[in-house]
Amino acid sequence: MLNFPKLKLRLWAVCLWLAAYSFSWAQSPGTVLWTFETGDVIQSSPALAPDGTIYFGSHDGRLYALNPDGSKKWEFRTLANIPSSPVVAKDGTIYIASLDKMLYAITPEGRIKWLIAPGSAIAATPALGAGGEIYVATAFNRLCAIHPAGSKKWDFNAGGNLVSSPLVNAQGLICFGCQDGKFYAVKPDGSVEWAFTAGDKINSSPALGSDETLYFGSFGGKLHAIHPDGSSKWEYETGNSIRSSPAIGLGGAIYIGSDDGKLHAVSPEGNLRWTYPTSGEVRSSPAVGADGVVYFGSYDDTFHAVSGNGQGRWKISTEGAITASPVIDANGVVYFGSWDKKLYAVKCSSLGLAQTSWPMFRGDAQHAGKVDTRQTTAARLQLIHLDDSIQLTPPAIIRLFASPGAGDADIEQVEFFQGTNKVGEASSAPFTLIQTNISAGVFSYRARAKFTSGKTAQSPAV
Repeated sequence: MLNFPKLKLRLWAVCLWLAAYSFSWAQSPGTVLWTFETGDVIQSSPALAPDGTIYFGSHDGRLYALNPDGSKKWEFRTLANIPSSPVVAKDGTIYIASLDKMLYAITPEGRIKWLIAPGSAIAATPALGAGGEIYVATAFNRLCAIHPAGSKKWDFNAGGNLVSSPLVNAQGLICFGCQDGKFYAVKPDGSVEWAFTAGDKINSSPALGSDETLYFGSFGGKLHAIHPDGSSKWEYETGNSIRSSPAIGLGGAIYIGSDDGKLHAVSPEGNLRWTYPTSGEVRSSPAVGADGVVYFGSYDDTFHAVSGNGQGRWKISTEGAITASPVIDANGVVYFGSWDKKLYAVKCSSLGLAQTSWPMFRGDAQHAGKVDTRQTTAARLQLIHLDDSIQLTPPAIIRLFASPGAGDADIEQVEFFQGTNKVGEASSAPFTLIQTNISAGVFSYRARAKFTSGKTAQSPAV
């Protein structure tokens, strides 16, 4: 923050993260920008393509593709409800599963590439392997590995029904929970590496910490943390069953909802930091924004935005329960579905996801369900010609300098924002913006970098 006329300015090193492009900067957080109505309940969590397209399923059996302004690009019809969430691969292929027992591969234009019947109805969301394999958990006990061309590679038979969506860790292990009360790690060849006994049914999909710790909830009301070798690290108990999936926030905080009606914030050591109460079960999995705000829905028909210290920011009432998990785009829009059959686009303060190992359901806005192997060096947003001893008197001059780190040489443009309003851009290094005649007040600045790949990255506010 810049506070005039008396402010001590600090240079902050900040991190950038990949995100998708969308629109809208003018409205205040909590403003509904638009809604899109489908033919039935929405439990599917929306995914974002790099071009800003929003994909999600509905219980009307359709996969929808929307433009960032809420207009429909196309729809693809399956033969049953779609509680599963879409996955967007790097080549643009959309993978979606349905209760019609099919896994579909769809082109960005809405045409079918292939389909396969892995064995039974599918409620879980697929995960992507390093080689493009698709891992999908079917309702009746079976984890299937599918080649990118659509043929089956192998099956693994678990001891119970599968609702938990798998993830793929850095070692290539496919990790998921099961209703037999066990949490499995399966090798890329389909053999089991280890199985952890939680003792209660597991519908919760796992999250992965930066140290490879696995987090998931169980019907016994416990949030489990287990080491990469499958041994228990700690467990934290809520007041009721957990069907929500965890997300990891700034500072390593783990956020998870519970049927006790609360969002729980737990430290990396397994200690309670705070709870935020709602008036219904919390089965929506939270998403954490770049500014630390946590977004989630509840059976109280309300979508909640909560600060990183547990204070309510704003909330929106819908006409149905919210069990779908939200996604946040790079321009400060959060998307979520409701049982009132609508997808909502709402202005928020977060310019994309938090730069953590697992800030939302399935780990990223594309729902890949795997570790991102692209290692980036943090870029810095610096206020130069200023130090801690300088006070500014209006009208002041501010020079903003976004300095990319090593490995970020593919940045082609940096845009600067004061609050949510764009105030300038730079198309070549040193990516500098100068603002003059700054009057007294409190200001917040952010930067967004555009890469030659078409992706973007954001800095937290200073």
